[in-house]
Amino acid sequence: MAPWGGVTRSSRPSVPRRRPARDLHVPLVRGTLDSMSENTFRTDGTIDSFANDFPGRDYEIEFTATEFTSVCPMTGQPDFGIIKLSYIPNQKCIELRSFKFYLQTFRNRGIFYENVVNTILNDVVAAIAPRFVEVTGEFNSRGGISARVAATYGDEIEFDE
Repeated sequence: MAPWGGVTRSSRPSVPRRRPARDLHVPLVRGTLDSMSENTFRTDGTIDSFANDFPGRDYEIEFTATEFTSVCPMTGQPDFGIIKLSYIPNQKCIELRSFKFYLQTFRNRGIFYENVVNTILNDVVAAIAPRFVEVTGEFNSRGGISARVAATYGDEIEFDE
């Protein structure tokens, strides 16, 4: 024990370290750290996608962008809000980083709230053709009034809870 009451390196009990088995073969799977060295996804503001490995299964993917910005087309003032995207994929899924860059294209664009939500919906449907998608924009207050705009595409699927 150290004079100050703490534990020194020499007084700690030694813990055997486990070593990884060398004869285990781990296959390269898309999305694992081994496949992250090659970035083939776009960052130019278009929505990119990748193949859905589970196209026969209904499952929901949700994205929430808490720092969405655009410009009011009437005043030129910045608008701030939260964009929520919830979708059930079909053959393709949205690549998240490309979606982030896509949302940034609205930053200096003069556009009404309703057009923001419907444009995002149209672009998502064009990019991945999901079974169902809902886009919601919750925009910050201006003059004491906040706005919420939602648009959907496809038939909603109810999940058991």
